[in-house]
Amino acid sequence: MIVGILSDTHGNVKRTAQAAAQLKARGVQAVFHCGDIGSEDVLLELATAFDPSAIPVHAVLGNVDTCIAAVEQFPETTVVCMHGAFGDLTIGGRRIAVVHGHESHRLRHALGPGRYDYVLTGHTHRAEDRRQSGTRLINPGAVHRSGAPSVAVLDLESDVLEHIPLARQG
Repeated sequence: MIVGILSDTHGNVKRTAQAAAQLKARGVQAVFHCGDIGSEDVLLELATAFDPSAIPVHAVLGNVDTCIAAVEQFPETTVVCMHGAFGDLTIGGRRIAVVHGHESHRLRHALGPGRYDYVLTGHTHRAEDRRQSGTRLINPGAVHRSGAPSVAVLDLESDVLEHIPLARQG
């Protein structure tokens, strides 16, 4: 299974649309948003992009998402599934944690030995890929507010990760 990973959209709908197009072009079968969504319009853009293909979008809240009053109650009629501050999923036979990363205790817990195959995180606005105690931590970088905006695609079967740069304009 191929999954798309993005984070830190900070309400930028135009850049989110660009990120979604890159992920769709690579044939993702599920999408993870690692927080700092920034606005409900970003979620609507993701729903618009992925709904026609029935590609699920799993999202967690970041430190800037406290201003989005209804984000946790995003309509269940879309492919967007909100997980609050922490996502715990099994997809493609892999156990995956999704956490923004601004709450270090949540990140440390997820990285505990044997808990997860993958921990997907954001917050730092820097792409990262490392292993810790048998768990692979992946940060796709930031879609917005980054000198080098990026997203990532992970093949869960082969464990191959690709960081994809995005155009800086928008």
